[in-house]
Amino acid sequence: MVSSWCLEAKMCGYTTVLQTRPHIEWHIEQYIKQIPNVTIHYNQSVRNFLYSEKQNRMDGVEILHHDKSTSTLTADLIVDASGASSLTANWLQKNNKAVPAEKIDLGLTYVSIFFHLPDRIRDWQIKLVYPNPPGEKIGGTISKVERDRYIVTMIGYLNQINTKEVIKDEQAFLALSQKLPKQDIYHEIKEGAALSETTVFRVPSIIWRRFDQVNDLPNNLLVIGDTVCRIDPVFGQGMSIAVMEGLLLQKQLQRDKQCTVHTIRKFHRKASKLIAPIWNTVKIEDFRYPSIAGTQSRMLRFQQWYVKNIYLLSSQDKKVYNAFIQVMNLIQPVTILFHPAIIFKVLKREAKKKCKR
Repeated sequence: MVSSWCLEAKMCGYTTVLQTRPHIEWHIEQYIKQIPNVTIHYNQSVRNFLYSEKQNRMDGVEILHHDKSTSTLTADLIVDASGASSLTANWLQKNNKAVPAEKIDLGLTYVSIFFHLPDRIRDWQIKLVYPNPPGEKIGGTISKVERDRYIVTMIGYLNQINTKEVIKDEQAFLALSQKLPKQDIYHEIKEGAALSETTVFRVPSIIWRRFDQVNDLPNNLLVIGDTVCRIDPVFGQGMSIAVMEGLLLQKQLQRDKQCTVHTIRKFHRKASKLIAPIWNTVKIEDFRYPSIAGTQSRMLRFQQWYVKNIYLLSSQDKKVYNAFIQVMNLIQPVTILFHPAIIFKVLKREAKKKCKR
């Protein structure tokens, strides 16, 4: 059983909950179990769709059980939230139903260890060291989570982390932390004790599948979350996007009263409008590495220049910081960063830089 303890970090009037993935998933599961008309099936996976070709309709799914036996489950609506490697994308490809997609190869690697740190007063609850592209490719985070532990993660773009080397032992992990542009994380963990082995998570690429542009998508099939868009996890926005999509779907179903073909199409279109500004913001940062290929807008250089000024200003100006934090946590749209008062501060900062040259 997972402890119900969590840590809250307050920033500019907003609260961030710091916790591990198993912790939040356990609590979500307990909540779902209290809903009387929801049944959870464990140790099962979806092997295939039950598809009616004449009607172009999904009637259900074929289930594979842990003992290798199979069964079928019929449904009026099938929601695929299984992630970037979902059955839907592969099934559509095999059945010659093209899904337009935008893909960006990041070569991103995460390596993580839980630490126990020596007892002392700390004036922080999370630290983030982000690399300054294009020269720096390794970053890191340290966060206090439940059971008085700290989770430390090293982040490497463009396959910069040698995973075979770093998983050898704790010393190899420490050596990697010393390669960060700032030594804050290394100084925190060098006297700590590792509570786990080093775990590795790879994100070779991020992808946005445009299901909203598929005219012959099978009826009764709806896709959501990472199944649609796998974002760069460094920015910590993937789960927030999924929640926002869930709320969008809830409103759509409440408005339409029943789920029709038009309901699903409207949801996919609205979800794409929700994703677009977030995806474009992430691209601005990822394309700071010239070797990362993808579709780049003509405004890219200006956008990168502007966002970098916002980032630097946020360390000095509380109002700019507040707006920046709201955008990064999807509380406000990116357009608030183009408020006349913020534009003026960016231009003023740039003018000061030119005067010093």
